[in-house]
Amino acid sequence: MITITLDQVSLDRLNKQMDVLRDGGKKAASWSIRKIGDKIKNEAQMRLRGQNHIITSRLRNSLFVKTSTKPDFTFSDNKGNSFVSDLKTVSLDKGDIAIGTNVEYAEYVEILDSYLEWAIKNVDVSRSIHQDMQQTMENVMKFGAGIIPEQ
Repeated sequence: MITITLDQVSLDRLNKQMDVLRDGGKKAASWSIRKIGDKIKNEAQMRLRGQNHIITSRLRNSLFVKTSTKPDFTFSDNKGNSFVSDLKTVSLDKGDIAIGTNVEYAEYVEILDSYLEWAIKNVDVSRSIHQDMQQTMENVMKFGAGIIPEQ
């Protein structure tokens, strides 16, 4: 059995580091999930472009990652028309994300030649979260929890 005795200053510093890790871990997980959403969205957009489904860019530009703090998204097509992309039927809790579009023909294109499901299957979520969390937590320990953006 090993016993370690710490003076109060060292104990306080250790507790402070543990608090930074605990708080940083929660923020890093949330941030990593948001980044995964962006990766999936970007892959779906590239799939639409690569499969030559783009006529006006409306569908591609309408894809967005919805969070509890970002409920909608304004975008334009290549003709200069502006639209608001929202997912009204999706309710989210803090830390949740949804990826999608409200363009009326999106489902038809998805059924015809999957872009969103394809993107979900082709992003290695576990690996991406692991790498991102590792890097983020190393930065938290080095620089402090303030380096992780708020959601």
